[in-house]
Amino acid sequence: MSATSSAASSSIRTVEDVIKRWEQDAAPEMSGSMLSKLKSAPSAEDLQSNLQARIHASTGDNTKSSYKSALRQWGRFCDLPHKQLAHFPPKSRDVEEWLALANTKQTAISYKSALAKATRLAGYGVYWDEARLADIVKGIQSKQGPSNAKMPIYPDLLTQMVQRSCDQELNILMCTCFMFLLRLKDEGMPLCRGLSTDRPETTLVDRHSSVFLYMGELVILLKKRKNKKTGDILRRGCCCGKIPCGSVPEGAKRAWSSYCPVHVIWPFIMKRRVGEAVFPSLRYNNVLQRMKSLAKECGEDGNIGSQGLRKGAANSITACGGDLADLLEAGHWSSRAFMSYIDKQRIMGRVLFEKVAVEMSDSDD
Repeated sequence: MSATSSAASSSIRTVEDVIKRWEQDAAPEMSGSMLSKLKSAPSAEDLQSNLQARIHASTGDNTKSSYKSALRQWGRFCDLPHKQLAHFPPKSRDVEEWLALANTKQTAISYKSALAKATRLAGYGVYWDEARLADIVKGIQSKQGPSNAKMPIYPDLLTQMVQRSCDQELNILMCTCFMFLLRLKDEGMPLCRGLSTDRPETTLVDRHSSVFLYMGELVILLKKRKNKKTGDILRRGCCCGKIPCGSVPEGAKRAWSSYCPVHVIWPFIMKRRVGEAVFPSLRYNNVLQRMKSLAKECGEDGNIGSQGLRKGAANSITACGGDLADLLEAGHWSSRAFMSYIDKQRIMGRVLFEKVAVEMSDSDD
């Protein structure tokens, strides 16, 4: 084990030590190109500080939050009366027994990733048997019960919910999350009205977000998104037909006219002062409960989660004739994560059909 690893392991002995390290502010990193950094003859402390800054930045805040829960479960396992194990470094057999306690495949995968990350942060290598852990995950999946997937909120259901709700603030929040495919808790609820000087290229430093009208479009700047620490820029134009926009499908205009970003959402935001929270009186747990109650009043079972609006919007894009490229652009997905939001048979079936049609056309030529 290297001197760096020894130093790390001497300060990190338990899962709580790892969690405290994550909650600390990031170490300062060195600026400039690699050449300029080397020319400045950095000290050992400078190099270590820069390394820690990079490692600190490799895990997003949302991921850290889920990892903390996993690590505390590992701590409880190690502290069982008949175990009494050191939290680090984990032994392969102990990791296997711990992981086998998970109820779902996704939980097992997330817990394994959390422990691997924490083990490396503590200065140790990850040496457990990946093949055996993969078998355990497969076994968990084979015994896993039916998925309790949350239902998407489609335009027709959202319209009914808005009509039944007398709370305009709640209605605008739901419509905004739907139109911009936002995550309710982390992205939609903390939105703030932008400054008069804000533009799509503005870099946010001390603000979570900025919402403003620019060149006929409603623009949302997010300082960061899940696993996208560089932030994001989202734009939506008129979708109610008051402003001609050929890129909006007619089906979408009919379905989404009540949620127009320019003529419905922006007038509400304008009531807030510059820099003020758009939804100051709403609290997440209460919002989710009210959404479930509204869905039940509309004849649904109320099995709605925080991703229901994002999921409903994603499926609505395909229903209105959007293709895979439209879907990825609207949700700003860069990986296969979008698959958990949509009716896979609908979108992938269309993509496959189009691909076959193109290949058949090419062969005819």
